[in-house]
Amino acid sequence: MELTKKRAVQIARTLERLSNTTGSRAFCFGVAVNYAELVKVRDALVEETSVPKAFAEFDEKRHALCEKYSRRDGLGKPQIDPQTRNYIINPLHLETCEAALEDLTKEYPGVLGEYNEMQEKNRERLDEVVEVEVERMKLDDFPDNVLTPNDMLILRPIIDAVLPVPAPVCEEKNAQAPRDSDPDWQLPVPVREGKDVQAPRDPDWQSPTPMCEEKNDG
Repeated sequence: MELTKKRAVQIARTLERLSNTTGSRAFCFGVAVNYAELVKVRDALVEETSVPKAFAEFDEKRHALCEKYSRRDGLGKPQIDPQTRNYIINPLHLETCEAALEDLTKEYPGVLGEYNEMQEKNRERLDEVVEVEVERMKLDDFPDNVLTPNDMLILRPIIDAVLPVPAPVCEEKNAQAPRDSDPDWQLPVPVREGKDVQAPRDPDWQSPTPMCEEKNDG
């Protein structure tokens, strides 16, 4: 099966979360062998996208400066913006912090440019297609209430989902369901109109013998 590296990593992450879930033998086998196969893609990608040592040092020092000049909460901990995940710098120390970061950038010339270039290459790697050997899993083998809708979308390439087809519903009041949906279905017995005519009940049924009217000549 062909998968992008990004999808292979997503599936591996989801299967890793399911690895401690108890289920049928088919479910456990599928989770185990597929995770073992796809985690190879993840580990190779991590090795390819490792952060350069120079940038790791620069980033560690940058975090230390931002934490030093950040605003503090009531417990004395640095405040972090919940959306950007960046430190909230104390306005009283903003100029000092910016000057310190500028000096740090001069200490590591070109490191930010190299890092941004590496990130662009990493995004290209995620779109690369790899060939993997996976065991397709049946949706019915998954335990109830272990997958979210997002999990199903991620695992869709390795899941055989066979959903039941509902029987057609006839709208007419007295219509019968098609014979394909019921092996014992038969055509209804026709009812003939007429006062003295009866519907056929068995193969030996015959029409009633007509009665002759007597005439009185005298």
